[in-house]
Amino acid sequence: KRNRKYIGLVNPSPNFCAIPAGTYADLHPDEFGIVLNDNEHWELKDGSNDYLVRLRRFEEFCALACKLAIPSSYPFPKLLNRNELIGRYHLQTGALKKAIRYFLLAIKVEGQDISLMHVLESACRNAGAQPLYQKRLLEITKWKRKNKDIKISRSLGQVDVRAIFKMSLGPGKEGTGDGLKDPGRAGRKKPHPGK
Repeated sequence: KRNRKYIGLVNPSPNFCAIPAGTYADLHPDEFGIVLNDNEHWELKDGSNDYLVRLRRFEEFCALACKLAIPSSYPFPKLLNRNELIGRYHLQTGALKKAIRYFLLAIKVEGQDISLMHVLESACRNAGAQPLYQKRLLEITKWKRKNKDIKISRSLGQVDVRAIFKMSLGPGKEGTGDGLKDPGRAGRKKPHPGK
């Protein structure tokens, strides 16, 4: 904040400090207290830093850059595919119910394709959670058919403004189950009976 006038551009990375294969940290994780689940979803042994912590820090940084009107290579206060990323993290850690929940949100809120659910299929089968997977897949397929006109482009030039509004509200708001409030319902006044 203090140096805002000297900053012309910030470049936050949506990779959240992934550890590239073959680097020193990848080859010697114990020296840094790192548990390498994979190169993207690493965590510290003491639990103080994991993928979700880095995601939260990224969004806090982006939100502050937006608030201070600092040009950014990622010009949104929240990740446009945050639910998908959180779902993939939970899938990697074996938390299938959480992964399914976030993948459903990614399809409903972020406009992801139903094929995203198929990423879960083999993991659910291996964990004996195939019935849960099938039930959720059926629910989301019906929802998608009913709401087929909803299109949210992931290209930065054509992002649905409603989707960005939802994502910019942050945690603690009611609505979609992940702290995202639906602006289509919130604040909508009922028409006056005489009009």
